[in-house]
Amino acid sequence: MCCSQLQTLKNLSMLTLEAGAAGLNREISWLYFADTLESVDNVSSPDIWIDGNELFVVTHPSILNDIPKMCRMMEVANHKQAAGFIMEATGIRPEYITLADELKLPLFSLPKNLRTVDLSQILCTALIEERNAEGTLEKLLLQLLHGNLTMKENILYNASLHGIDLQQPFRVAIFDIENFQHFLQKHNIAREESIDRIRRHYLNSVRSQFESATGQTVMSTIEDYHIVTLIPTKTVTRETFHRVVDEIHTDNIYYRDIALNISVGCEYSQLNQISRSFAEATRLASLIPVLSPDHRVLYYEDAEFYSLILFSDNKDYLKAFHQRTLGELIRYDQVRNTQLVETLAAFCHNNGHISAAADELFIHRNTLRYRLEKISSILQADLSDYNTLTNLIIALKVGKYLNLE
Repeated sequence: MCCSQLQTLKNLSMLTLEAGAAGLNREISWLYFADTLESVDNVSSPDIWIDGNELFVVTHPSILNDIPKMCRMMEVANHKQAAGFIMEATGIRPEYITLADELKLPLFSLPKNLRTVDLSQILCTALIEERNAEGTLEKLLLQLLHGNLTMKENILYNASLHGIDLQQPFRVAIFDIENFQHFLQKHNIAREESIDRIRRHYLNSVRSQFESATGQTVMSTIEDYHIVTLIPTKTVTRETFHRVVDEIHTDNIYYRDIALNISVGCEYSQLNQISRSFAEATRLASLIPVLSPDHRVLYYEDAEFYSLILFSDNKDYLKAFHQRTLGELIRYDQVRNTQLVETLAAFCHNNGHISAAADELFIHRNTLRYRLEKISSILQADLSDYNTLTNLIIALKVGKYLNLE
């Protein structure tokens, strides 16, 4: 649940957002009642009592009237990635509003006619119900991803209870945090609880953004440390998908240096084909840095030839074909420090057009012609022959793929 959903809960519409609107996408894990002097006194040692994503509730006048300590609590809570603050309305000072806006930390005012015990009951009940629903859907999705459809009717029925129609076209998208281990080392994050919280945060972010875009419940889970989402293609076009991904990155207020690589399987309309889309997205993930380094999103059907070799488990055969076709040219480049493989790749990439290939390589057309004659001589191949050129193009693509291993 995000802070933006607080006021939509029954009997909580009377809460008023006073500041920190830019942070309304923050996730709420639980409530923390900071109404004791111990809470304020221990604010400099937050690891003891803050796990992250707590929604702080402060109503005691003696705490709200201590502006320096209250501001310090807000700063530390923000550093520990708290969800936000709820304060008794008459105790909110201008300093708290200013600071909440600066930190993008949602600050709500609690009216006198809403008791804290009622607030706790309403919100905690909603959080528990949400977790139970998410847990059920995550288990259902895992069954679909791994093709466990022995109880197909039960899966369809249980999904429908949450407003999900599984008898429509879907594709599977995998969201992978790029260089996650490097990211953890950079921020000195080692506790498994903290690592899991980061993953859950991005899982919730992906899920909530797609639900906002579609107006319906979206199935998402964590599998092998990746975020896996079932995308309903009737409501999520490519344009919508890219817009949602941009919003996920824009709304990332916790770690600005996190980047998501996203691989997307093909669209299928049968329930037993969801596992195929998942397999496609899984294998495609390794190609994103090469085929889509700027956009970080790659669709299986856009991988073209690579989508064929991705499902070849015989890497030795691919390597042998690559060496058999281009081995002599690679060795020539290594011994003489030339760029004939690069020249051949440019020639093929430009469909055999001399001028376009020469421009790409920043060389004269006569220089390119000389190099092509040299390549033909080394490989004992006729570059004007269609079958020969096809094999060379395939070998170049295989080499590009194998370099990822």
